[in-house]
Amino acid sequence: MRELAYRRPVRKTPHRARAERNALNTERKSESGAKVLRWLVYPLVFLSPFGETVLSIPFAGFQLSLFRVLAALTFFAFITRWSNATIIPRSRSGYSIVFYMAWLAYALTTGLWALDYLRWFKYIFFIATGLMVALSMNAYLTKREFVEKALLALFAGFVVQSIVGWYEVSTQTLVIGAQERIELYESRRVFYPCAFSGHPNSLAMMMMFASGISLYFVRKTRSMAVKAALTVIAIECAALILQTTSRGAFIGLAIFLACYLLLSGHKYLTAFVAVIALVVLGPYFLEFANTYLAFHFDWNAGGSDVIRWNLIRNGLVLLSNTFGFGVGAGQIESNMIAFATYPTFGIINMHNWWMEILVGFGILIFIGYLVFYGRLLNDFIKTFKTSTHAEERELAKFGIAIMAGFVIASISASSNMVCDWLWVFWGILIGWQGNCSILTSVAKPHAQGRDE
Repeated sequence: MRELAYRRPVRKTPHRARAERNALNTERKSESGAKVLRWLVYPLVFLSPFGETVLSIPFAGFQLSLFRVLAALTFFAFITRWSNATIIPRSRSGYSIVFYMAWLAYALTTGLWALDYLRWFKYIFFIATGLMVALSMNAYLTKREFVEKALLALFAGFVVQSIVGWYEVSTQTLVIGAQERIELYESRRVFYPCAFSGHPNSLAMMMMFASGISLYFVRKTRSMAVKAALTVIAIECAALILQTTSRGAFIGLAIFLACYLLLSGHKYLTAFVAVIALVVLGPYFLEFANTYLAFHFDWNAGGSDVIRWNLIRNGLVLLSNTFGFGVGAGQIESNMIAFATYPTFGIINMHNWWMEILVGFGILIFIGYLVFYGRLLNDFIKTFKTSTHAEERELAKFGIAIMAGFVIASISASSNMVCDWLWVFWGILIGWQGNCSILTSVAKPHAQGRDE
């Protein structure tokens, strides 16, 4: 028998004891910050679809909403918890955070040649909010369960919006709407629901995301009653998109469904959704396609398609006038009024998320955004392919499908920059990007040695 070697007990030096006390205090401080975040993040996410329309007061020329107060408090809790840590995470989300910082820094620089400083400051505010939310989500959403709770909170806000939207459809009245929009509807004898979003295209993109999140939880839950309820919600949100006549959101939802079902690989689920879509949405889709999915280019009378095309042409002219540096944060509208070459019949918003970034912030930021988007999508693809956890694969599948649908859905609304909920959603995805387990290789089991 081999004698056990005697080990002298390690004596704690004053320096070692002080280091242990500091580590314990840091852990307690971190846990305290985590508890505060738990009480702030979910209400923040739930209120984001309502923006400044609910529980807000005028403050310094802006609407100070409860959502924005919670965003500031959440960021303060983040700073309190991670005061001794690096701001830029050493994870896959590091590039996303760095890009947001660079985006904000460049947006601040564009104030040197801005024409409308009020809109410039407004866009700075939204980008800064997006950065704060991304940092907070990346620090808090350390588990898949937290990500799913955040998605549920966002989904609950979307459901409220859909209820309000259907109320507007049934009563033919806007709950919250500018007088100009009401007069426009009356003059054209049409009606499109807006709910609390302020614009039918913005509501349509919300409903596209709501349908996607609903179908994701249909896949996760085991209760047939909950599955049925979530399926009904997904269908009514898709039907509400038809009421808004938003082509981009409808096509985006179709792309999401196609990607999600193809990645799922379950023929019975694919057949079930296809039958539901044909039976319930078939007649509406045919009418919708004949009326709204066809493109009409009447260059003399204008029309939506002509206006959107001329907005793109004007945007490229403005980009060339600034030598590729962009007109500046929030400056597209003022430059469109002053320097537009092609007629847009009074419409000055870009109505295209990708062109809004390119024309507003220039070629370099646009390339950086494409890299950010591509890396985020690539990380979800890696997780889907290599993760050994089925629930992680399911969440990654949802991320892939929703990002694919957003490429087209994002060209519907007049501007996505001012959508609080969209910044929150990308913050959730960035948080998941920084904390999901990507297994780049499958480890082979080690050979077991012989016990002799």
